[in-house]
Amino acid sequence: VVPSGEWETGKIHLRSGVELHLEDGAILNFSDCPDDYLPNVQTCWQGEETEGLSPLVYALGCTNVAITGRGVLKTKNAGWGRWAENRTNRRPQFIQLYRCRNALLADFSIVGTPFWTLHLYRTADVVVTNLTISAFDDTGLALKNSDGIDIECSRHVRVSGCSFRQNDDAIVVKSGRDDDGVRRGIPTEDVLIEKCSVQAG
Repeated sequence: VVPSGEWETGKIHLRSGVELHLEDGAILNFSDCPDDYLPNVQTCWQGEETEGLSPLVYALGCTNVAITGRGVLKTKNAGWGRWAENRTNRRPQFIQLYRCRNALLADFSIVGTPFWTLHLYRTADVVVTNLTISAFDDTGLALKNSDGIDIECSRHVRVSGCSFRQNDDAIVVKSGRDDDGVRRGIPTEDVLIEKCSVQAG
């Protein structure tokens, strides 16, 4: 449980059976220093399975995980933008659920994102409800590739009552990309998206 107040943090790794609950008035300010997201983890970056910086909130192979409550997750985009200028642009996702099952994401807000905001990859049985997602940070800056939600190679997903303000795609349904996607051959299936609004994206 994260109580009301502003809290500074680096990466958060969820485990099976864990709920991260943000109380009203709770603000988690995630570092924009890439070193705080080392060591590298198993991830998927634009459809390619690889190793890279840890997503800000990450779950790998977890069952029964949740992020709930009316608090806010934030990061500053300028630091991520400067870091990516002389690299191959491997900025991390804000939240990535990788090979997870039975997940609930409900009621919180996200402000700013280094890359894709919410990435469901090879994940099943997920409810995403009443989220407010904005790629624009408190300074009004948004980076490229700042999708709202990417549902990739996943199944049994419901997205409802969410709002998106992105600098790229808002809602994406995909099954991998190019040779890596063909090799895996994992469809995305049984997805319901309803009662969502896209303010920008």
